[in-house]
Amino acid sequence: MKALGSWRRLLQEGSLYLLLVLLPFSKAAVEILFGFLLLGWVLERLDPRTRRDTLWLKPALRPLGLALAGYLGICALSITVSRFPEVSVRAFFSKWLEYLWFFVIATDLGGRPAVLRRSLGALACSAFLVLVEGLSQEWLGHGLFRGYALHTFLRMTGPYENPIDLATYL
Repeated sequence: MKALGSWRRLLQEGSLYLLLVLLPFSKAAVEILFGFLLLGWVLERLDPRTRRDTLWLKPALRPLGLALAGYLGICALSITVSRFPEVSVRAFFSKWLEYLWFFVIATDLGGRPAVLRRSLGALACSAFLVLVEGLSQEWLGHGLFRGYALHTFLRMTGPYENPIDLATYL
């Protein structure tokens, strides 16, 4: 049973690190890796031995939990005044809840010091890959990973579709 627990943790943490590395290169990485993060997190919550191993049960996070519940309530109420309630309901369940769960899971994982250190390493790796992509555009005329050509904007865009997105990332 201990091996199962390590697989759940590996699933969560590995998904987080992979997401941090791939995020500048793929919008789909968020959608795909969220499923793995959620699966690992739910499996840990289902196990009675790890169920209480969450930051969200600590009194210090109660105000944040209340703020998140309030935010979710306001989002749900906004559906009632929407001109397109079907679209709003779909967005509520596909985006608002997804990003809320993302925040909950990332907060839980970030409470583990080892995960926090390794996450910083994954972010540094991601930033290095963005740098390689941008410099390859300058030197070769196109990026190594995404292949975006330099001539489109006459300046590097990195793995993004335009220089403004690169500036936002940096």
